[in-house]
Amino acid sequence: MSTFSKIEQLRAKTDQQLVTVIAHEVERGLRLAGSEPAEAEQAYHEAHKVLPLVDDSGERIRLGVKLEELRRALNGRPPSQQLRARAAGE
Repeated sequence: MSTFSKIEQLRAKTDQQLVTVIAHEVERGLRLAGSEPAEAEQAYHEAHKVLPLVDDSGERIRLGVKLEELRRALNGRPPSQQLRARAAGE
């Protein structure tokens, strides 16, 4: 196996691991959106920051849709929760 093939395999594995990490972060944010809005915001920002690093455009789109779902959940919070989240350091 050539060095280039090994590098391609490593990159594919790393990309899949990144997809898994982002997916878990978005799911965590969705679970916390109603009860821990500051933590959910942090999950959103972390996932949003690294999403462009995903090479697979299909996965990037899929994760982007889930990230938008989280954004809508966060935007749908009652105003008092939004203010508390901002005060907590959004």
